[in-house]
Amino acid sequence: MTKYVQSEFLAEIVARFPALSLEEKAEEQAILVPDNKDLLPLMFFLKEEHDFNMVSALTAVDYKEYFEVVYFLLAMKTQRLVCIKLHVDRKSTRLNSSHG
Repeated sequence: MTKYVQSEFLAEIVARFPALSLEEKAEEQAILVPDNKDLLPLMFFLKEEHDFNMVSALTAVDYKEYFEVVYFLLAMKTQRLVCIKLHVDRKSTRLNSSHG
């Protein structure tokens, strides 16, 4: 069973990535919405500092005004789950890589 992400953990992420916003927390996951330019540094931080070592799902949503790319990351050891949502402008449709 996945575990709820603690508020101290979220506070550390927000301090490290000030442009990031948090959506309402689901029961067992945090929903992070970073700027596109922060995707790779955020993914690296989550992997190296907090053991989020598995992309359990990757999907996209096609809204009228924009696309939304959604990553679900799992820390296998602690069973914590994080959701990352990126808004992609419909005109540019460019997204930075999540793999360095």
